[in-house]
Amino acid sequence: PPGTGDVQLTLSQDFSVSAAVLVTTPQRLSFVDVVKGVEMFDKVGIPTIAVVENMCGLQLDGVAAELESIIESHGINEEGAEQLRALLLKPQQIFGDSHVQRLQEMWGISASFSLP
Repeated sequence: PPGTGDVQLTLSQDFSVSAAVLVTTPQRLSFVDVVKGVEMFDKVGIPTIAVVENMCGLQLDGVAAELESIIESHGINEEGAEQLRALLLKPQQIFGDSHVQRLQEMWGISASFSLP
């Protein structure tokens, strides 16, 4: 079952594993699973060398061209245009705040990345 670590534990016992890369999401439950994973790998002598946090936000890069067209066709002033760009082009954290910095602080896993 998810979160138990059974598969990872079996693999670490049956195969030569030199390092672990954990993939997670910004959700609280996923963070708890990563903590368990790092601790489990530490117990069996496998260093966690990286954490990849996937689905960190929704980034609407595809709307940039449409947005500029709308701004121009409606004659929106520059201040209003900047506010719209800031609102629509900023990644939206729909699954919660990133835990990457916290993981770096807890275990010193410097190769930690957040991806949209």
